[in-house]
Amino acid sequence: MSGLFEKLLRIVVATVLAAIMLAMQSCGNSDNQNDSPLNYEQPTVTMIRAIRLLDTQSYLNCFTPGAREKYEESENYNSMLAQVLLPSQGENTPLLSIDTLSARELESDEISQLEADYRESYSKRLSISKAYTLSVEISTLLNQKTISDIRDITVVNTGDQWLIYGDVIQEFNFTEQ
Repeated sequence: MSGLFEKLLRIVVATVLAAIMLAMQSCGNSDNQNDSPLNYEQPTVTMIRAIRLLDTQSYLNCFTPGAREKYEESENYNSMLAQVLLPSQGENTPLLSIDTLSARELESDEISQLEADYRESYSKRLSISKAYTLSVEISTLLNQKTISDIRDITVVNTGDQWLIYGDVIQEFNFTEQ
């Protein structure tokens, strides 16, 4: 009888531990955004995650290939860009969030203009199947005050991925709210 009791006790303990682990995973998300952003929001969400992780290469991969190459070949290139994008927080990990305030899908003539502008700016072709202009608010805390940068970002779908269109963002213009 004690063998059966021990097995039942192990099952109950394992179930309780699994439930606790699941609850703890969901508590760690301090973002003000959904766990599953819309497809066209993914590059901006990934951009913020890369900054949080201080991962410059992942940050640059959020942008179109022409923009990445232009930045990497410029005299402003900084291999540690993700580390310097936020105001200094000392040893604390910076809290950083992004909220999409509005989104507007671009029409086919606007997409054609983006493709033409891309060829002119980067001497490369970019095939765009869809595009959106997003108004986003990027926020962080500095000295226990919320500071934010609101900007318009264009995101494009190249057929197999969503990317941020335009030059690599090298700085944010945070202002106190």
